[in-house]
Amino acid sequence: MLSLELKGKGERRKGESSAMRWLSFSLFKGIYCTANLITNITGSGTILTVTFKAVGGGNTPLHMADIKLGDEQIPPQPIPYIAVDGTVQVVSGVAHDVAITDVIPNKSVVGQGYGCNVTVFTENHGGYEETYNITLHANETEIATKLVTVHISGVIAVEFTWNTSGFAKGKYTLSAYAWPVLGETDTADNNFTGGWVRVSMVGDLCGTGNAWDFVPDGVVDGSDLSIVAKCYGSWPGAQPPMIWNANCDVTNDGVVDGSDLAIVAKHFGEGGP
Repeated sequence: MLSLELKGKGERRKGESSAMRWLSFSLFKGIYCTANLITNITGSGTILTVTFKAVGGGNTPLHMADIKLGDEQIPPQPIPYIAVDGTVQVVSGVAHDVAITDVIPNKSVVGQGYGCNVTVFTENHGGYEETYNITLHANETEIATKLVTVHISGVIAVEFTWNTSGFAKGKYTLSAYAWPVLGETDTADNNFTGGWVRVSMVGDLCGTGNAWDFVPDGVVDGSDLSIVAKCYGSWPGAQPPMIWNANCDVTNDGVVDGSDLAIVAKHFGEGGP
């Protein structure tokens, strides 16, 4: 149930016999209200409180139409007025509900001990601004937890950096979890499993097939040096003929440069399982 207060401001002018006493209006299409005001209103104050039941969600305009405002004379005499409209937001469904909607790594392969950026998208599906934790995992291992605040119907991107130091070589699935907020009952969408990333030997970016697939082959060789060289000098947003690919940014500093080539060259010829 929602309560609506109708406020008025006015005063009895010289020569007027009485103040507001009677009000009739339409608030929603097909719904009319008529009320005898309990007290005369000659200044500012609440004229009337209307209570109604919300049957759906959304933004609802409050438009007073067909207004008739009368004084206490018999029969009532009309009183001039100016009506100001308003709005009310009715929130349907669960009052508290947060969700994770996507998990996107910037790389598909990263050398052991180097970084990978991960973007987690979270949404507030409920009717209140919420502050809550988001935890990022690589398989079952927690990478980091961040505290976020999201407005009603808001969507934000939360940036994480995964430092792969201590992680064994292999393929890791990334997932994110939004900790339930107080009063939340729908938690099915609080967890989201996103993309995967391979942690490889440093410098081993691709194999003998299509180098742009970035599938490590267990050895650092000319194909790895060649693909980094093709992206040399690029950065996110670089225009052709430059080629940007985050996998070639070995140091994860936002640019493919000499430091990336030097790392691959340093490990050239190394191999392993």
